[in-house]
Amino acid sequence: MSFIARTKQHVQTIEQREEASADPFAFDADSLNPLETSSSYQSYELPEQFNHVNLQALATAEGPAGELAVVAKKVHPWSSLYYGMTAVDVVQRLYTEWIPKYCGPNCEIQVLSPMIRGSLGTASLNKTLQQAVNPGQAGRAEIMVGEKIFRVGDRVIHRRNNYDLGVFNGDIGRITAVNNEAMTCGSAFSRTSGRWTISANRSPSWNWPMPSPFINPRARNLRS
Repeated sequence: MSFIARTKQHVQTIEQREEASADPFAFDADSLNPLETSSSYQSYELPEQFNHVNLQALATAEGPAGELAVVAKKVHPWSSLYYGMTAVDVVQRLYTEWIPKYCGPNCEIQVLSPMIRGSLGTASLNKTLQQAVNPGQAGRAEIMVGEKIFRVGDRVIHRRNNYDLGVFNGDIGRITAVNNEAMTCGSAFSRTSGRWTISANRSPSWNWPMPSPFINPRARNLRS
């Protein structure tokens, strides 16, 4: 559980206890544990890297962007947090609104991420963008494989060479049909379109006419 989630849970626990202290953020100076008001009080340890956080402000912050603004030691003047948007919100708005508005509705957009995990990794961003541009609805066939949902209209990327079909690792296209009984999908592949988000190591062979860099500070240690 994340620091923000644990802090919210800590506050909720205290609010639910009538006999709890009026100040849920009273910490022992030596242990940094909240002062206990009963034997069943849920202990909570403040991690050292978050000593700067105003817990009262964090408890009352609205939305993920507000929470991140409180937790961050310093917010860049150009940060999207000032506009109430997280980095994921910005990527979604770029894909669904801003780029189509200024480059045309038929502009081909490809999101690149250097990571697979995390809120800005390919797994999370693909799920977010899928819900934004190709959500589930009546009449749109879909199939679940593990935790992933594939539906007609989704972008997909081929990960293994298949010389018989003429489809190779990195080729990308769209799902055209889903058969839930046979547990199969039909796809049409083309080198001109790609899954909403792909890892950056798959991109060097492609030429991007209008790249829009979006820097994730957590990827600063990765090689360019």
